[in-house]
Amino acid sequence: MLMDFGLVDEQDDPIITLLNDSSLTLTEADFFKQFKPAKGFKSGDVLLFVHGFNVKFEDAVKRAAQVSYDINPDLQPVVFSWPSIGDPLKYNRDFGRALDSVDDFEKFMLKLVASTQGKRVHVLAHSMGSKVVIPALARLYSTHPKLFDKKLGNIILAAPDFPRETFILKYKAAFSKFGRATIYMSSEDKALKASSSTYLADRGMLGFSGPEGFFFPGIDSVDITRAGGVDVLLGHSNYGSSARVLVDMHDMIGSNLRADKRKGFIIVPPYKYFFLQP
Repeated sequence: MLMDFGLVDEQDDPIITLLNDSSLTLTEADFFKQFKPAKGFKSGDVLLFVHGFNVKFEDAVKRAAQVSYDINPDLQPVVFSWPSIGDPLKYNRDFGRALDSVDDFEKFMLKLVASTQGKRVHVLAHSMGSKVVIPALARLYSTHPKLFDKKLGNIILAAPDFPRETFILKYKAAFSKFGRATIYMSSEDKALKASSSTYLADRGMLGFSGPEGFFFPGIDSVDITRAGGVDVLLGHSNYGSSARVLVDMHDMIGSNLRADKRKGFIIVPPYKYFFLQP
């Protein structure tokens, strides 16, 4: 399903208000024809968004359109919407549904990159969406490594609700080899702090930085605690509301620069752990 949006600029508001104008149901074949070529999008690059916990389809589409437009209006937004129940009290059920969607995401990725005519596909996964994306991309790297040389662009994990210990043991090696993987984390993410307690994750969740931060060789670890955003209650969704983070993603995707080549960071030696400044 694709949705058209009316974009309304509001004065003094950095966030674009999105109005759901219409929707259209497409067959799979017709859906992938939308990328041959990406009409109306100068760059042709695709931003594939995978939403997190407690997010319904319509809200995921709106968030993808907003973030994509704010990063670069020429990006073509696409959503992989796994079947979240959309109920804040159903975390465990969403957890299971996310894990059950790994195979479908892997298949979708292969079809999507085959439809983009040489343009890059950037992946942005938020929160529980990382439970879908991390194992799928690691598996794709082992079976289709050439995708990561030519077809895939930046892999962005925003506030990933994923056990750090599991990532280190099973997936860090693959992500370190991607060359363009970024983790946005925060020490004030109350949602991930609660998630760590719920699942007894001894080393916490991947997106919760803690006071000392965490470093993974080959992966850009970017602490956005100081970067602001409108999610002052939980501090979990500021990747999409902080103008500073959106500008950083613009620089990352538009210039294909690693964090040590972008502006606005305090770099913590000796490991190049990055604090994004307001």
